[in-house]
Amino acid sequence: MVTPGAPPRPARAWAIAATIGLGASLTSEILVLAFRVMLRERVIWAHHVLHGDGLTVPPAKVLALAGNVPLVFAWSLYLHILTSALTAVVFLFWLFRAIEVARSRGLRPNSTPFGAVVCWFIPPVSFVRPYNVVRSLYRVSRKAGSVVRADWVRHWPWILPVWWWSWLGNLGLKYLAWSGDLTVTRRIWMEAASFGCATVSAACAGCIVWAIQSSQNALMVGHRPSPEFVPPAAFAIPSPEDDDADGTAELNDR
Repeated sequence: MVTPGAPPRPARAWAIAATIGLGASLTSEILVLAFRVMLRERVIWAHHVLHGDGLTVPPAKVLALAGNVPLVFAWSLYLHILTSALTAVVFLFWLFRAIEVARSRGLRPNSTPFGAVVCWFIPPVSFVRPYNVVRSLYRVSRKAGSVVRADWVRHWPWILPVWWWSWLGNLGLKYLAWSGDLTVTRRIWMEAASFGCATVSAACAGCIVWAIQSSQNALMVGHRPSPEFVPPAAFAIPSPEDDDADGTAELNDR
């Protein structure tokens, strides 16, 4: 139980759960893509029936009636939807807690914890604002915490934009694959490209989560930023003020 006024606990448990969720979501998407390749037209027909029915019929029943589509595809689709939803929820919980921790330590990311979550659900804003929030959180956490080995974003800064653009590409390809009047083969290729974008996005997201989390872990235990290089005292170059002070001391001795 957290006492009132106490600083928030680190978001490490949420970071671990988000990492596991990313892997589980990708695994379930592989199953769905494999069944779509094997069943081809029947799965696409079932999708259109389900879409036109307005979700009033249980998906498992519709897919089973679509030319005897195996129920294993329906349950793999359920599994993918469930893992994706849980991963999104866990990631947003981690983001909320990480910003809360940063603000409790005097850092100033460009969003409140609540605003960092809400911006994902506002359509025009959700294409830009979540990226800016995560980038701001990473920058303030890196400056405040000590240099850590898990900060892969520090070595490869392109991870942040690649994460976001691959995420948007994943959403766009999924929409195009199931909205237009395309052949089965083109739909499958778009699904495969979407899965590639999702894999890249998930890998980059894991790197970003642990870059931020590792910096905040170091900050919570009281570490401070370590300088890149500190010259030994014997080789330090004296400043002009030090020279004047030494000359004055010699005159006083005389």
